[in-house]
Amino acid sequence: MRKILLVAVSILVLSLLAAGVSFAEPRTVKTQKTQQHKQIFEIPLLVALPQKSSLVNTPTGAEDKLLKYTLDASVIYAPLETLMKEFEETKLSERGLELKSYSDFIWNGSRAVLLKLFQPLSSERIKGQWILAIDRRDHTWLASGAYNAKNQQSAAEILDILKTAWWDKSEDSYTISSAAQNSIDTSGTPFRLAKVSSGALIYTKDGKLPTESNDGAIFIASKTNNIHIADAKQAEFAKEKCVKAALENELEIISEQQSTINGKSLLEIIARADNEEEETIIYQTMFFGTGDYNTMVGIARGDEENIKYFRKLSENCIAKFVRR
Repeated sequence: MRKILLVAVSILVLSLLAAGVSFAEPRTVKTQKTQQHKQIFEIPLLVALPQKSSLVNTPTGAEDKLLKYTLDASVIYAPLETLMKEFEETKLSERGLELKSYSDFIWNGSRAVLLKLFQPLSSERIKGQWILAIDRRDHTWLASGAYNAKNQQSAAEILDILKTAWWDKSEDSYTISSAAQNSIDTSGTPFRLAKVSSGALIYTKDGKLPTESNDGAIFIASKTNNIHIADAKQAEFAKEKCVKAALENELEIISEQQSTINGKSLLEIIARADNEEEETIIYQTMFFGTGDYNTMVGIARGDEENIKYFRKLSENCIAKFVRR
């Protein structure tokens, strides 16, 4: 169950995972940054876009309305090796996913897996996905492109873009000591700073990642810049984030609250996700600014006692943002 919680934190994505397959000898890929490389994702992963691209930015990546495909990326706070254990064929079939291709790489010095999945949406429409999963030691970057499986031009363009994936190795991660000035006040809670990675502050009760606490409780605070979410779309956007955290398990929203602080929107969602083993509590707060937003997510097994701790951490986090 602890592994399931680790995957849940990424706010995307068991639908992006593929079947358990043994690794062959990996091929080596070394990409170079060019003038065409752009950062279109929330994570520090750059890709080279086609010169005549019709891609437009979205909150989590980009969309080509002409070729009808989307690009997306996220962070899952578990190493790639842990995610591989979740890539079982039975889990895929339960979600209607079919593995079409699988390749193992050493990509710019890091282990990576490139996957192609099909998912029937109706008798006439099949969703295709190219997924590049890159191991970042204690977490994994997932970059993906979704398209109509009948559109081979879209499939080829997505693959060409993902093949250019590049990142600055000098900015792989932050250390706890360098993040002390940005940390959240945890007084009144049992949480401790465990990791600062890809711009996110990660807290657990034992200060370890992955956590060894009995309830698997974890709290993550992050900020996304240069993205504006219109007022009318903020509630829907927040719900979509919460649904992704539930990993397609049945999600029950317990409460929703909306307020404003200094004219900026604040949305709080408390939800319950059920699976065959036990219940998971999801607490999410989103604080929307002008051209940015802050996301605070707490996840724990069973006990709703953690909600008060997640709320306290969120309040302390928001207070820090407001003072700036």
